[in-house]
Amino acid sequence: MKRLLFITSPSVATDILVKRALDASRTYDFPVQIDTKGEKEGFAQLAKESFDMILLSPLLRYVLNDSDKKELFKDTPIYLVDSMIYGSLNGEAIIANIILKIKRWH
Repeated sequence: MKRLLFITSPSVATDILVKRALDASRTYDFPVQIDTKGEKEGFAQLAKESFDMILLSPLLRYVLNDSDKKELFKDTPIYLVDSMIYGSLNGEAIIANIILKIKRWH
């Protein structure tokens, strides 16, 4: 099972997106655990625990250029969720992209 940390603004839409991604992961036979945290809590958790991948919501794009935060995830692949995928709550597209990125990373 792959352990993912989704750093985003918690909302009902995020909950729906994560549920759809989990459903899609079963379809793809790619078991995942997705921990969803806000920005502050997510980076605090990342400092203490390891994950197979970090997902960032489109609004957190700036984090990719923040040198302090980049240090936290230097050894972990990052997936900046596309705004169209995020906005359409396309859980299947998220899982498909995660699978591709993890395969490229290893």
